[in-house]
Formats: sequence, structure tokens, C-alpha cells
Amino acid sequence: MAKTKRKVAKRKVKKASKFRCNLLCVKNLLAVLAVVIVVAFTLIFPPGGSPPITPFTPSSEGNNNSTQSGGTVNVAIQNYAYSPASVSISAGESIRWTNDDANRVHYVAILGIETSKALHKGDSWIHTFGTPGTYQFRDSDLPYMTGTVTVS
Repeated sequence: MAKTKRKVAKRKVKKASKFRCNLLCVKNLLAVLAVVIVVAFTLIFPPGGSPPITPFTPSSEGNNNSTQSGGTVNVAIQNYAYSPASVSISAGESIRWTNDDANRVHYVAILGIETSKALHKGDSWIHTFGTPGTYQFRDSDLPYMTGTVTVS
């Protein structure tokens, strides 16, 4: 009888050990999964971020699809870059951004001022700069696509 009780006790210990192992394995798997999610999120959305981008709203300074008095400089959006990326103009002149990327919609954001409408292949957006200064622009979805406008 004592032998039977020992065997039963051994089986219970064995089952409890398996349960603890299974529970630990699940906890370890969840911990690894959490780390993978955090790393993936950090790679997709790097820390530090970028300045907030204001939504497109027509302003007295901006102008969609027409040329203001003064000159207009063309900036092409192609191969996920601006060409040219650095532009110098005089106050009152405009820049026309034209999307030449076939399979990508771009949004030009002049930081702190205005963001363009969705620019599909062949679409253009014009902004007139009335105040001298240096302005940064970028694609609102692709932070590595950047450029500078110097207005004198």
C-alpha cells in the first residue's frame, strides 16, 4: 500500500512539473513575442519622430494648381527623392512640386506651414512663398525625403 501511495505521489509530481514547464514555456514565448513586437514597432516608427504636420488648408500664401505673379521653380518628385532638394527663390515666387513616381502617392509638407493634397503620378502642387526665410519641406509619409527652400 505504501508503494502504491508513492507511485501515485510520483505521478502527481511529474504532472505538476509538466504543467509548470508548459506554463513557463508559454510565459517565455509571450516574453519573446513582446520583445519582437517592440523591436518591430521601433524600426517602423523610430523614436524622436518628426514635427507635427498640419493638414492641407488653403491659405492666402498657398495656391493650388495655378501660378502666382513672379517666377515658378519646378521640383520633381522621383525615385523617392526631390530634385532639386535645395531651392533658392525670391519672396513672391512659387515652387511647383510634381510627382513623377509611378506607384507612390506623395504629400509635400512645408513644415509648420502647409501640407499638399495627395499627389498621384503626374499631379502638381504649387505654394507661393511671401516671407523671406529658410523653409524645410518633406514627404509627410517618408521622413527621409527632405528639402529646403531659401526665400530672399
